[in-house]
Amino acid sequence: MGAYEDPGWVAAVSQRLICVHGMPDLKGVMLLESDRLVALAALAVVVGAFFIYAVPLAPELIGQARLVLADSRDASVKAALAQRKKALEMLNNELGYYPLDFAVDPYAYVITEQAKQQVLSWYLSAPLVSTNLDEEHGFDEQVGRHYLYRIIKRDGSFYYEICGGEEACLLMP
Repeated sequence: MGAYEDPGWVAAVSQRLICVHGMPDLKGVMLLESDRLVALAALAVVVGAFFIYAVPLAPELIGQARLVLADSRDASVKAALAQRKKALEMLNNELGYYPLDFAVDPYAYVITEQAKQQVLSWYLSAPLVSTNLDEEHGFDEQVGRHYLYRIIKRDGSFYYEICGGEEACLLMP
């Protein structure tokens, strides 16, 4: 009698097929449980590989997120300073001169030249969060702005300043 004719062999293969397909017997339950353990082990390997590759990238991703947040905050500071500059210009149109006292909290209104009770030149100043900037000055041509500005470094921090009156807005105030 050959191996293929052995009725014990056929019974063993049939039993194995029954177990693989999850038929309700004790051996089948054990096989399914071991398959579950193998799947969990494979998942653990995949998750571990993900962390092995992701952990070195985490500082770079966090750094990029900080840059984006700093740029976003700086953009809102610039917009807020532009609004205060517009209010100061409206006051100048109403009074005929720039006032000595003008509230721009939490920012600064710095008078650089005055004659009696009138301000001739000034700048508004606000600290920036970004540290990867270069000092620069120029004219902001963005719609609704049209003013002279500078980015200047003082005491280890960068400041955005909008100049007005006769202030030339060069790099050194």
